[in-house]
Amino acid sequence: MPDYKIISPERKRKHQYVAFGLVYAIIVFYFLLNGAALFDYWDASWTYSILFYMGGVALFLAVAEKLPDDMRKPAVQSIYGFLIATPLFMLGFIALQQAGILVVRYPMPVYLILPTFAYQLCIVASSEEIIFRVAIFRSLYRIRWYFAYIGSSLVFGFFHWAAYQGDVNSVFFAVMMGLVFAYLADQINLGVAISAHFIWNAGVMGMFNFN
Repeated sequence: MPDYKIISPERKRKHQYVAFGLVYAIIVFYFLLNGAALFDYWDASWTYSILFYMGGVALFLAVAEKLPDDMRKPAVQSIYGFLIATPLFMLGFIALQQAGILVVRYPMPVYLILPTFAYQLCIVASSEEIIFRVAIFRSLYRIRWYFAYIGSSLVFGFFHWAAYQGDVNSVFFAVMMGLVFAYLADQINLGVAISAHFIWNAGVMGMFNFN
C-alpha cells in the first residue's frame, strides 16, 4: 500500500508563501540588475523603492500563515479576480481616455511597454497592495475597520510624497486612490485591487494612449 501523506492546510499555505517569495525575489533581482538598461529614466530612487518593496513583502510573508483565518482569502479567488478584472479595468480606462475624461498627454514608447508592464504589475502594484492593503490594512482592521481604511490610505499617500515632489494635491489624490484599492481588496479580493492599481499606473504612464 502506498504511504500517502496528508498535507495540512497550514503547511500547504506555508508552501505557497515560500513559492511566491522565491518567484517574487527572482523578479525583483532581475529589475535590480537590469533596471537601468530597461528604463531610460531609472535612477537610484528606483533601487531604494524596490528594496523597500522587497523588505515589506518579505516581512509579510514571514508572518502570513499566522494570520487568523477570518483575515485570509483563498489565493485562487485573487487569481480569478485579477484575470477577470484586468480586461474590464483596461477597457474602462481606455473608454474614459477616449471620452476625454482622462487625459494622458504622451503615449508610451513601444520598447518600454513590455518592461513597464512587468515592472508595474510584478513589482509596484503587487508589492504595494501586499504591503498597504494586506499587511497594514489587516493589522489596523483588528482595531477598527475605519482605522484600517483611513490609516492604510494615509500611509499609502505619504509613501508617494517624494515621487510627487511634495505636491499636496497629488498626495491627497493618492490617499483617495488608497481608499478605493482598500475597498476592492476588502470587499472583493486582493487580485482585483492589484488589477485596478496596475491598470491605473500603466494607463497614466501612456500604455493605452493610442492616439
